[in-house]
Parts: sequence; C-alpha cells; structure tokens
Amino acid sequence: MTSINRIKSIFAGILMLIGSAILLNYPKEGYIVVVFILTISFLLYGIRMLIYYFTMARYMVGGIMTLYKSIIAIDFGLFVFELEDAPLRLVMLYLIGIMAFHGITVMLKALDSKRLGVSFWKYRLIYGSGMILLAIVCIFLWDIPQIVTIIYCIGLIHAGIYRITMAFRKTAIIHIE
Repeated sequence: MTSINRIKSIFAGILMLIGSAILLNYPKEGYIVVVFILTISFLLYGIRMLIYYFTMARYMVGGIMTLYKSIIAIDFGLFVFELEDAPLRLVMLYLIGIMAFHGITVMLKALDSKRLGVSFWKYRLIYGSGMILLAIVCIFLWDIPQIVTIIYCIGLIHAGIYRITMAFRKTAIIHIE
C-alpha cells in the first residue's frame, strides 16, 4: 500500500467513525448526512474510474470493465441521492445491502488471501462474516428502526477501525533478483 493509499484509508476510516457518531446521536436526521456522504463517495469514485478509463484503461486488456464499474458507481451515486427524500426504512434497506455486499467481498478476498498464503486472512474472514451477520440481524429487526440504526453504526465503527488498522499494517515487498 502506498503512502497516499494509506492516507486515503485513514481518512475513509475517520469518515466512517464520524458518520456512525452522527447516526448514533441523531438517528432520525443523521441518515441524511450519511446518505450525502455515500452519494459523494459513489459519484467521486465513478468519476475517478471514468477518467482512468479514458486516460489509460481503454488501451488495456479488460479495460472495458473499468468503464462498466464507473457507470455503475455513478448510477449508485445518483440513486442514493434520490433516497434523501425516501422513508427511513428504504434507506436502511439500502445500507443493509451495502453492508452485506461489503461483507461478501471481504470474505472472498480473505479466501483468496488464504490461497496465496497471506497471514492475516483469518481476520478478514471473521470481519466479512461479522458484516454479513450484522446485515442479517438488521433484516430480522426491521420493525425497530432505532435498533437497526445502532446495529448499522456498530458495523460502520468496526469498518472504520478496520480501515485505519489496515493502513498501519506493513506491506510485504517482493524482491526479484
């Protein structure tokens, strides 16, 4: 991980912790701020991937996937922007979906890390399964929006701490002689 990526990861972790604090303090109004942060992050990611596609990725093998990812991210960003006026339950369903998808991708990354022989694959697997478990608990407690908000905040705090700790982890360097 480069130093810029480490700074980005720390910044994203801090934003997650701030978002969870806002949601815990103001569960009724705090979701609007979180929706705004999600909208901005999806739109910026999509625009960044679109710029990357037009500058470099279109000449690469499999570069068209970068274009598809950017279009999907921009669509998600615009969709989240429209959720600002939606009822709280719809927003929470969307946030639960993001949490479950993130858990699945982290678990797949952990299994790939195990195959490659990386030492900390167990932590990733536990983290991913915890995110999926929290999403399932949120679905079962759907009738109580405050409990769903608290459970989502717990997952968000854990994700923020995870990103910050992964930023400080040393990266293995391979030397080819």
